[in-house]
Amino acid sequence: MALDGDGNLAVADELNHRVQVLCCASGACLRTIGSKGSGAGQFNKPYGIAFDGAGNIIVSELGNHRIQILRYSDGCPIRTIGSKGSAQGQLNEPCGVAVDGRGHVFVHDAYINGRIQVFRLSDGAFVRALGSKGSGPGQLEREGSIGFDAQGNIVVADGGNHRLLVLRYSDGALLRTIGAPGAGDGQFNYPVGFAFDGAGHIVVADCANHRVQFLRYADGSHVKTIGGLGSAPGQFNRLYGVAIDGTGRVFVSDCLNHRIQVLQCA
Repeated sequence: MALDGDGNLAVADELNHRVQVLCCASGACLRTIGSKGSGAGQFNKPYGIAFDGAGNIIVSELGNHRIQILRYSDGCPIRTIGSKGSAQGQLNEPCGVAVDGRGHVFVHDAYINGRIQVFRLSDGAFVRALGSKGSGPGQLEREGSIGFDAQGNIVVADGGNHRLLVLRYSDGALLRTIGAPGAGDGQFNYPVGFAFDGAGHIVVADCANHRVQFLRYADGSHVKTIGGLGSAPGQFNRLYGVAIDGTGRVFVSDCLNHRIQVLQCA
């Protein structure tokens, strides 16, 4: 999920092979982008969403092993990046995407390939790759989201290793790790999505623990937990994406309950 410049929520509706744009105030669907397929502007299991600041939406596709850049206003395809494979510039079930301030898109290509790849938005050219597959320091395993902190460091949800990684932007060196496997406070079971609030917290979708955790970003210490397994309001069944608006509302994709839940946490 990602919030657009008008405060609406763009949601990767993976198994319906489309992106839905929802009004945050009412929950109404304003429009959809894409349909099932492998052509330009079509999707096969869309997963990650980001905006580039130039009126375009960037969408990763698990099933088509590529990144698409589309005009957000009407879904018109602009550019496709990547193809299936493990060579530089190729992708295998790419997950999270994030856009930096230098005209690059960062792709969480870790589900199979165990790495982050960086491409130039203007022409899709491969720039560099970071990381490797595994469970060691700075290594990646399976799916997750990617983003940047206020200092410009790369933050990665390393789902299969049940942790978050903070990497230096310039060279991908590991700066620190947040979390460890488990179900206790500050521990994770397959963290996938995350977002930053305005109070110095990182808010994490702790997917297989069916909860949202708030941690102090500076030191990773636990602040509070919301949720648990279930289908009642405030409960979750495998949650993936997280987005936070300027009022402090937290939007959470509650995957197996087929809904978005809105939490007022400010």
